[in-house]
Order: sequence, then C-alpha cells, then structure tokens
Amino acid sequence: MSEGVKEENQLYDEINITPMLDLAYVLLVIFIIMTTASVQGVKVDMPQTINSAS
Repeated sequence: MSEGVKEENQLYDEINITPMLDLAYVLLVIFIIMTTASVQGVKVDMPQTINSAS
C-alpha cells in the first residue's frame, strides 16, 4: 500500500518549468520593445511665437 502512494508522489517530483520559461521570454520581449520605443523619440525644439496685434 505504501508503494502505491510512493508512485503517486514521484509524479510530482519533477516540476515542468516550460510555462515559466515561456512567460519569462514574453516579458523579456515586451520589455525590450517598450524600452526601444521610448528611446527612439526625437526631441525637436519648436519655435516660439510672438503674439502681435493684427
């Protein structure tokens, strides 16, 4: 009887980390895309307008 319980416990000894690696990869890709999108902006100095009475 104890052997049957032991066999069931052996099924859970190995943890499948594939979904965790997939999630880490997706988060890394999102981080890279967001970082490069924020860096690519070009700063432009807009000319100042002077209000004149017309």
